[in-house]
Amino acid sequence: MPIGSGVETLRLLPSVPYVIDPASFAAMTTENVAPLTPIAAPGSSQRVSYQLPDADVVARLRINFDGQVVVSNANQTPSFAWPYGLIANFTLTANGISHDLWNLSGNDIFELNFVDHPGRFSNSDVFPGGLGGGTAIVPGIYPLHLSWSIPIAVDDAWLVAALFAQSSQTLLNGSILQENTQNLLAAGGNVADFTISGSFTITETSYEIPIDNNGRMILPDVTKLHQVVAIYEPWTNTGANPVTLLRTAGQLMRVFVSGTSAFNTPLSAAPGTALTGAIDEIDLMYGLRATPYVWAPASVLAKTNELDYGALVPLDTVVIDQMARNPVRDMILLQGVTNLRANIVIDSAVVPTVGQANLRCVEEILI
Repeated sequence: MPIGSGVETLRLLPSVPYVIDPASFAAMTTENVAPLTPIAAPGSSQRVSYQLPDADVVARLRINFDGQVVVSNANQTPSFAWPYGLIANFTLTANGISHDLWNLSGNDIFELNFVDHPGRFSNSDVFPGGLGGGTAIVPGIYPLHLSWSIPIAVDDAWLVAALFAQSSQTLLNGSILQENTQNLLAAGGNVADFTISGSFTITETSYEIPIDNNGRMILPDVTKLHQVVAIYEPWTNTGANPVTLLRTAGQLMRVFVSGTSAFNTPLSAAPGTALTGAIDEIDLMYGLRATPYVWAPASVLAKTNELDYGALVPLDTVVIDQMARNPVRDMILLQGVTNLRANIVIDSAVVPTVGQANLRCVEEILI
């Protein structure tokens, strides 16, 4: 089922005179980077809320976690969610509507950041164990410093889809859900011996709004919105498993595809994957049987991602990327298709665990 829903009609535009003029805005504005009040980590399975200031044009958020992990009594092995899955769910909502502009996990954000900055891994993040877990951590006290970047605007130069916030009637708020500690540990892990403490800090990058000689606000292209939402789909049978994608009035930029056969057991389309964990084929389909994209074997898509980004996408994810080569040509107009779905073909050798086997598609949309 979808996490969040479509945002067909929402537009955050001023009620006073304004002009959309990205070049003049870039020449006259001033960048501001400022942190919000730090938020104490709420604890396992707990959610905290935040609200952005009602000023300027908001282009980006950066979430930092600064704290520590205490491992006591016995070695503990983190799960596949470690460490960026510390954020189980991040949301950003505009004007208090029920539709989320952003609704996804910390791992999803990490993968989006990887794709936005091809081949660049952050060496400044500090955490015990390895990315994706699997490495036992001996008892001790370890620093934990993690960062996630939320690109509200789809580009840093012209700020397309930045959010107009300079109105007391505009409310930009959201929440961070801390993952259940048990889900951050491999099977058999003891939450009593794995304690996380610290705080989240959200830093906002915004731009002051200049005024022209006619008293009008000068703005970048805030007539568009950048939406990123995740869809989960449980599965029980191997073979073709279609995941119905969210349709809005916008254009499809990317779809991030991943899955599990059981807790802590990811599926993979990477070359050389054992058949017991393999995705054999990935298709993008619409209508009754139209299939404009077929990656068979699915490793073709994984290798395409490697060519696009300089490395395979982390955490056994592959990306159907309509932005990598020619966005004007390749982005899919969502209003022009029906029954849009990602068809994920799972090898017959995979044995799913009921209740733990899930497929996940994260859609990035320009509305």
